[in-house]
Amino acid sequence: MLISLARLEARTVGGPILDADNGHFYFLLSQGTWTASQFDATTLGGNLATIRNVMEHYWVYDIFGDYDGVSRHLWIGLNDLSHPFQFIWASGAPVTYTNWAPGERDDAGGEEYL
Repeated sequence: MLISLARLEARTVGGPILDADNGHFYFLLSQGTWTASQFDATTLGGNLATIRNVMEHYWVYDIFGDYDGVSRHLWIGLNDLSHPFQFIWASGAPVTYTNWAPGERDDAGGEEYL
C-alpha cells in the first residue's frame, strides 16, 4: 500500500511530543483501525506506542487521552494476532509491563488489539 504525505499529515492530529523521561517522541493519529494506525505509525518511522512502565502509561494517557479537550480512545502496539493470549508489542520490544483491567485478557469478541 502506498501512502501520500498529504494523507499522512491529515491523519496526524498532534505531535511530535517528547516524553522527557524516556526520550521518545509521540504523535496522535486521527481515529482509525489498529492496522491502519500501525501502518501510519510505521510510515512516520515508529510503531504504535510501546508502554514500558507505569510512568509511560500515565504520561501517554495524560497527554493524549483528552487531547485538545476531546476524549479519545487510544490504540497501543500490544496485540495477540499471532497466538491468542500471547501478547507482543508491534515494536518487537519485550512485554515487561501490563496493566490489565479486572476480567480482561478474556479475548471476548476476538479482541486482538489494544
